[in-house]
Amino acid sequence: MGETLAVAMVLAVCALLLLGYPVAFTLAGVSLGFAAAGGALGVVNLALLGALPERIFGIITNDVLLAIPLFIFMGVMLERSRIAEELLEPWAGCSAYCRAASACRSSSSAFCSPPPKAWSARRPSRAADHVAARLR
Repeated sequence: MGETLAVAMVLAVCALLLLGYPVAFTLAGVSLGFAAAGGALGVVNLALLGALPERIFGIITNDVLLAIPLFIFMGVMLERSRIAEELLEPWAGCSAYCRAASACRSSSSAFCSPPPKAWSARRPSRAADHVAARLR
């Protein structure tokens, strides 16, 4: 009986997500709904739900997890203020003539978003020419 509830729970989550419900509400609602259904069928011990508020409070007060939304906020701020682009432009210009740097750039591009189209239209700066001349 528990296996069919698990399959039904996965199908319910997929169906509600496809209908457009938010992920947080879908996961919370489906899990609590199926816990209640499992309790009614005698598959789940509902006394286990008594520890839920303490576990949620423990997760909320975890200092390490506080860093995740702050890193996301920092990334959004760097992107919208164009500071990230200004930080990457000199490196992209200096590494235009270096084979090892272009290999690093191409291997890291699998994990990063592609650079803006404006980068491909620009000629490397004079500083990049100077660095390339010194490397030869």
